[in-house]
Amino acid sequence: RDRVTNEDHVCDAYKNEMAFGDAIMKYNCSWGMFSDNEDIVLAGENPSAEAEDDGGFDDGTKERKINLVHAQNLKEVTYMDKKGFKEWFKTHLKQWQAWQKESLESKKLSDEEITEAMEKWKGGMQEFGKYIIAQWKNMICYQDKEMNPDGGLCFYVDDGGDFMYFIKALYEEEKN
Repeated sequence: RDRVTNEDHVCDAYKNEMAFGDAIMKYNCSWGMFSDNEDIVLAGENPSAEAEDDGGFDDGTKERKINLVHAQNLKEVTYMDKKGFKEWFKTHLKQWQAWQKESLESKKLSDEEITEAMEKWKGGMQEFGKYIIAQWKNMICYQDKEMNPDGGLCFYVDDGGDFMYFIKALYEEEKN
């Protein structure tokens, strides 16, 4: 969930991995044809074999979307250009850094381990920021339906089918 808006951006049903110095979580996604009126099938879900066959009926309202965008009802960010991204990134970096440090401290690590992890994380954030700027023309930015500019953004760069999130802009719900 987004730490600011409390909206879901992704679920753990999607294959994921840490990247950019453990500052970014990459989720595998794919393009497909979706209708806003259809039931959402999550990654890994096995639809019932008894589901009613519509006989191939297509009402013609499907559009090409990324599966994760469709499933999480994410909205494309159209209000931000490259300069705006740089400002947004710089503005939010201190808050994400505080969340990262808080997370590391909660793991009861030594001061040396925290310092080392923070340096790795800072380097990863800088690397990711440079990557997004370099890929700006091939990148689509999304956020949740609240469209709150202080909320977390997610990035799709059309070079391999991954969605990328600032991991500290999201929080993981406790599993019972």
